[in-house]
Amino acid sequence: MKTTARALIGLVLVNQLAWAPRVHAAPGADSAYVTDHAKEARYVQDATSEGINQLNSILCFVKSMAGPQLINQGNYVALIDESVCDSESRADAGKSSSNNEGESAPQYTRAVVNATRATNADPMVVKAWVGISAGEGTPATVYARAVATEAPTDANPYGVFRMDYCGKVAGQPNCVFNGFIDASSSGIQYFEREAFGPQTRDRALTLTRNSTTGQGALSDTPSVGAAKTFTFAYDGDFFRRSDGTSDQCFARDADDPGVRESVWRYGLYNADTGARITRNGGFPVKYSAGGTQHQGYVGYYGMHFPGGVSVPNGATITKQSFSSNSAGEDYTLQKTGGKLMKFTKNTTTLEGIKNVRFNFGSFNGPVPGVVGSQGKQLEAYWNGARFVITGEFGCGASGCKTESYDSAADANTTGWTGQYGGGVFGFSQSLGGDLFIKLDNAEPSSGTQVFYRTQTLVYPDEMGSIGALHCARDCPDASSLAAYESSLDSGSPASPFISSTANHFAPTSATISYSLDTTRGALQRSGVDVVHDGQTAGQYRHGIRSGKLIPAADLTAIACGPGNAFFCEHKMNDLETFYQWETGPNNWNQFTALRDGSNTYLKFDAPLQVSFSVPNDSAEYGNSAGSQIVLQYNGFGNLFGIPGQCVSPETNEPVSCGSNKARYVAAFSIPYDQTIGRVSAGGGTQYLVGSLEREVRLASKPLGTCTARAALSSLPGTSGLPSASGLKNPANPNDATYIGEQPSTTDAPRVVHGEVKY
Repeated sequence: MKTTARALIGLVLVNQLAWAPRVHAAPGADSAYVTDHAKEARYVQDATSEGINQLNSILCFVKSMAGPQLINQGNYVALIDESVCDSESRADAGKSSSNNEGESAPQYTRAVVNATRATNADPMVVKAWVGISAGEGTPATVYARAVATEAPTDANPYGVFRMDYCGKVAGQPNCVFNGFIDASSSGIQYFEREAFGPQTRDRALTLTRNSTTGQGALSDTPSVGAAKTFTFAYDGDFFRRSDGTSDQCFARDADDPGVRESVWRYGLYNADTGARITRNGGFPVKYSAGGTQHQGYVGYYGMHFPGGVSVPNGATITKQSFSSNSAGEDYTLQKTGGKLMKFTKNTTTLEGIKNVRFNFGSFNGPVPGVVGSQGKQLEAYWNGARFVITGEFGCGASGCKTESYDSAADANTTGWTGQYGGGVFGFSQSLGGDLFIKLDNAEPSSGTQVFYRTQTLVYPDEMGSIGALHCARDCPDASSLAAYESSLDSGSPASPFISSTANHFAPTSATISYSLDTTRGALQRSGVDVVHDGQTAGQYRHGIRSGKLIPAADLTAIACGPGNAFFCEHKMNDLETFYQWETGPNNWNQFTALRDGSNTYLKFDAPLQVSFSVPNDSAEYGNSAGSQIVLQYNGFGNLFGIPGQCVSPETNEPVSCGSNKARYVAAFSIPYDQTIGRVSAGGGTQYLVGSLEREVRLASKPLGTCTARAALSSLPGTSGLPSASGLKNPANPNDATYIGEQPSTTDAPRVVHGEVKY
C-alpha cells in the first residue's frame, strides 16, 4: 500500500495511511476500541518535517479544539496538551536517559474557540485565542482565524481552507510570530516569520499536486545562522528529496521491510467490551486573582496554569465540572517545592527480564570482560547467558544521551562479585524505574533475583507513620542545593548533594537524617526545607532526586561491617519499601494538592502499571523479542515505558542517541491485535491496547530508482515559495482577518485535547 501524498510533508492533521484495521468478532464495531483506531492519526516523518514543526504543532492545536463538532455553539474553552503537539520535544534524544516519569504529565494550554457556519452552503469559520508563553515565561496570545470552504476528500486530501495567525505579547504592537496556511485542490502553501527581538526566522513551504504526483520546496531561513532548503517530488511509488548536497530516494510502500514505525499515543480498553479505560488523573480548575479568572488543570503530577500564572500556596482553587453551569467546588491549594515518592518492591529473575535494557554505573570497577568500562554509566541487557553492553551515557549542558556502541560487547559471567558483590543497581524504562540485580557474592545466572519498583506519591497526611528518614548516598540539603545552583555558570557544576554522600557507594559510619513536615509535606534537614526551584542543567535538567531514604526502623537491616558499625546503602535494595525525595523547577518535581473544608486531601490515581509480553519475533521487536516489559498508563493516550532507540532524520535509520539531531522514538509498536496486542495488570486483569497516533519513516532506496521515473527525474526550484507579502494579521483591528479581542468565558472546558466533554 502507498502512503498518500499528504503524508509526504509530515502534516499531522492532513495525512493518513490507508491501512485497514484487522477484523475482530468482539469487541463490537461501535466500541471505542474499534472506532478510536479507525480515526488513528498516521503521518510520515521526514527530514523536511524539521522545518515545519511549528506548522505541525499549529495544526495539532487546531484539531484538538474540535471546532467542527461545536459549530454555532458560542465561545467555549478547550484545553490542549502542548506536550502531545510538540513533536520536536517529545522526540528529544535526551529522553533516552530520562528516569523521570513526570515528563509524561500533560501540559495543558487554554484556548477560547468560536466556530460558526451560517448555512450548509457557507464556509466554516473558526476563531481562536490561544494562551502561550513567548519565552522566559512571557505570556502571549495566538490570534488565529481559519476559513474552510471544502472538507478533505480522497481526491483533495487537504480540503480547501485558509488559516492566518499572529502570536502577540500584550502591550506590544507587533507579532512575535505571524503566518498563514493556504490549502487548495492543487496543493498547499505555508509561510511564517518569527521575530523575537532583533532576530527573525522565516519558514516557507510550497507543494503542488495532482492525483498521483507532486513536487515542492521548503526553506528555513534565520537572520543569524545557516539557511536550509529542501526540494522534493513524489509519484505513486517513490519520494525524492534534496537539500542541495544530499539527494535521496525513498519508497512509499508501507509494506516495504525498510519502513519504520513508531506509535506515540495509545489507549487502553476493556478486553470484553472495548470501552476506554479512564483514570482519575485530574480535572480542570480555575483561580481568581486581581479581578482575573485563570483556568488550568490539576492532577497526579501537579497543577499547571498556561501563560506562566503563579498561584501561591493557600490559594482557593475551584474545581470545574464538565457541565455548562456548574458552580464548582472550592479547595485550598497545598504547594511544596518537592515531593516524597514511595518505592515498593516487585521480584523477578534475570530470565524474567531477558532482553530488557537497563543502565547501571560501573563505578566500583570495570565490567568483567569489557575493556575500558570502569567509571561509566552503561546500557546493558541479559541475553539468557550473559550481559551484553550496548552503549554508555554521557551528560552535558543539554542533558544526557546514550552513545550506542558500534558493536555490542559480551560481558563475562564470572568476576562480577569482585566489583558488585551485593548486586547491581540500575534503571530501566521498561521496568518502570529503578531495578536491583541481587548477586549476594554469586555470579549472575538466569535464576538471579531482580527487584524492580512500583512508585507512588506520598501525601502529607500519610507521612506521620513514617517518622524520620535516613540517607546514605546522594543526600541533599538546602546548602548543597544552593551551592549547585550557584556553580552552574562556572562551567564545572557542583553536585547537588552533600559532598560526603555524592556518588558514595562505600559503607558509611553515619547516615544523614531528615524529618518530615506532615502539614506541608516537606522534607527537612535541621528544620530547613530541602527544596530547589531554581536553575537545573545537564543530568539534573529534569529534576533532582535523592538517594534512597529509609525509616529509622530499617537501619538495622542495612548494618554491615565489623560489629555492624557501618551502613551499606546497597542493602536498601532488599527492603520491601524505601523512599526518595524529588525537587526541581518543573511541575512534576513538586508536590501540589488540594484540601477540602475538612482538611482532607483530594487524591488522584497513580499511573496504572501493566505488563506486555513482547512477541518472540526478533525481526519485528529486535532485542526486546520474547521479553516481559512493564508499562505505565497515565490515562487515555498516555502509555509509557516501551524501550526506545534513536534514528537519523536524514536517513530514517537507527543511530546513536549522541549523534547530531538524532530523534528518540519507540523501538517497536504494540500491534492492534486482540490476541497479542494486550497488557496485564495486577490480579490478572487484561486490557486491549489501541494505537491513536502513528509515525511512519520511509524506506531508503538507491537514488537511481527515483531518477529513472519521469515525475522524479528532476526536482523543482524554489521560485514558488510564498513570502511575507502574503501575511495577514488577525490581531490587528485594521486587517480584514481581525477576530477581535479574546472573549471572556469562565465556563468549564468543553474540550480536553480533542475530546468533547459536554
